[in-house]
Amino acid sequence: MPDDRATGDAPPSDGPPTGDALWDDWDTPLRIPAMPVLHLDGFHGPMDLLLDLVERQRIDLGRISVAALVEQFVAESARVVPYVPIERRAEWLVLAARLVRYGISTAMAGRGSQKYPTFAAIYSRFQDPADA
Repeated sequence: MPDDRATGDAPPSDGPPTGDALWDDWDTPLRIPAMPVLHLDGFHGPMDLLLDLVERQRIDLGRISVAALVEQFVAESARVVPYVPIERRAEWLVLAARLVRYGISTAMAGRGSQKYPTFAAIYSRFQDPADA
């Protein structure tokens, strides 16, 4: 029985790429990304550019959802795990953590001089009005 792979008619197995663009894995990125690209409400671009604009106060991070930023970062990081070295992904994580910190501090800035609510303020939210 002839080997179908010798003629090139059968698709390759799950092994390494064959060099044939028709049969190779199409999910493989064409290039290894230098930085995750974020598509947020109010910003579309690489994460390092967003951090630079936030640090220079050129963009209001309060208008951007920190949850959406984290979701997109996690999704992009998971997508490129086989292609991007862990060292580069660790650098991305540091940048993402800085963005999250800026986002949280921006959200907390609207509370005035008190950064965190006191225990009494939290407790009063859960207190039954009938007990007062």
